[in-house]
Amino acid sequence: MSTFREALFFFERIGIYDVVLPFLLIFTLVFAMLEKTEVLGSKNPARKNLSAMVAFVSAFLVVASAQLVATINRTIAMTMVVLVMIILMMLVWGSFQKSGEAEAPSFYKNVLMVVTFLSVALILLWNLGWLQTIYAYTSGNLTGPVVGSVLLLIIVVGFMYWIYNGGQSSSGGSAEKKG
Repeated sequence: MSTFREALFFFERIGIYDVVLPFLLIFTLVFAMLEKTEVLGSKNPARKNLSAMVAFVSAFLVVASAQLVATINRTIAMTMVVLVMIILMMLVWGSFQKSGEAEAPSFYKNVLMVVTFLSVALILLWNLGWLQTIYAYTSGNLTGPVVGSVLLLIIVVGFMYWIYNGGQSSSGGSAEKKG
């Protein structure tokens, strides 16, 4: 066994992967979110201390739950696989483009963004055990009312998207002409 592999096993035995790294991740994310949104006040001089304390407590509470840490570790690992696949797709896309034409059309960017979001959402649902429950429920109860409700929801969301984008493009064009 190599020295580096032994070092990784040592880190695993002392809890680097189960305690330290999840703690640092949660602390950093919560602290950054609190600082960015200024939820604890923008003029408060002790805001950073409050943000740090809330992030510290949140990170400790997450690390205290072995199930949450395991879910976070699995989700991050699977999400990194999705990220690697996206980078590989971008490399393939770039290899077919001429020099200076490497930017993809906005339609493809939007499709890639939606596919990525759905992939991460499915990974999270799978790791929480909810995807299996949803599948078991829908496969056993796939009747007229369920299908009708889902189709109606899709139609309403699509109609709202169409209305929103239709109104935005017409007002955006007139504002550009005036400026």
